[in-house]
Amino acid sequence: MKSVLFVNHTGQKGGAELFLVDLINHAPTNWAACFLSPGPAVDSISKDHECFVLPAESDLLSIKRESSFLLQFLALFSLIKLSWNLSRVCSKYDVICANSQKSLFVAGLASFFSRKPLVWILHDIITDPAFSRLNRKAIIAFTYLFCSKVLANSQASKEAFIASGGQEKKAGIIYNGFYVGEEEEDRALTKTLCPGKVATVGLFSRISHWKGQHVLLAALSQLKDVNAIIVGAPLFGEEAYAEELRDMVDKLQLNDRVQFLGFRNDVKELMKSVDIVVHTSIAAEPFGRVVVEGMISGTPVVATKGGGVTEIIREGETGILVPPNEPDALASAIQTLLNNPDLYGRLSRNGLQEARDTYSINNTLHSFQNVLDTLEN
Repeated sequence: MKSVLFVNHTGQKGGAELFLVDLINHAPTNWAACFLSPGPAVDSISKDHECFVLPAESDLLSIKRESSFLLQFLALFSLIKLSWNLSRVCSKYDVICANSQKSLFVAGLASFFSRKPLVWILHDIITDPAFSRLNRKAIIAFTYLFCSKVLANSQASKEAFIASGGQEKKAGIIYNGFYVGEEEEDRALTKTLCPGKVATVGLFSRISHWKGQHVLLAALSQLKDVNAIIVGAPLFGEEAYAEELRDMVDKLQLNDRVQFLGFRNDVKELMKSVDIVVHTSIAAEPFGRVVVEGMISGTPVVATKGGGVTEIIREGETGILVPPNEPDALASAIQTLLNNPDLYGRLSRNGLQEARDTYSINNTLHSFQNVLDTLEN
């Protein structure tokens, strides 16, 4: 069985990092993780697996998707130095796997220096305007030169990669994998909506404008007897947006109906405690982890159409889809669920079944193992 070194640029917990933690913690013990900066994801890797931080210079970590050519050029020396150091570590592994965009560049050069095959797990829709033209060209060039396989997290991400000039023959799909235990199944089968109670909806995401927390607040202003919890913290300079949300709560007089819970480690339990899980992103999601997590919790999901989310949810069967950035449609979907116990129960049961059949961690591991078997050292 091939040994693998996964490389990720940050130790902070985003969607890509949660995928990595889940994958490694259920994987063979000869799979390891290397982070280029510290954070809680590092501590979440099982002690059965090797995990270490190989610190990147600040000029390299500060590069954004929209960064100019000058900033990227100035970080070139740091990139080469870090890649060389990583290549020396790679000698004891069969395969290098980059798990983020920044790590693609570091791991790409490291794979060249060490003569090890490289797999890149693509967690983004790179046709998104947030990616500069230069950034997209650099991504495609590195995948052409160094990658044996590019594994996108959804069909939407794969199609965007190919549309940007990526090689279709290298492209595949590996969905995020989740553990579904007996307790989740029991919860979903017994989940009901108590008539007459004040319902609570939950939104679980980092605080960011494109995640659309403001859409939920606008929808709540149209609903009676519905409260909300908003779980997540602002990252990457989104503190101003978090303040805008609190001002919006004041303006709409929702103070007694909305709770901001910040970052939490008990998301699974919170999802089970609410009546509906909502997803409100105003741009297409590359995948949509929170949607699958909601399905696993046995709680019906109302989610925004677009990207990977549309691949996850079958309308009216495993969840409800609404257009992005339309509070009226979100409010209507929430009210429909609250008024229809039969629909509520069907979505709860079918959502769990879909998550268990399609997005189990064992399926993800099996898919990745199949890719490893095709690689030549």
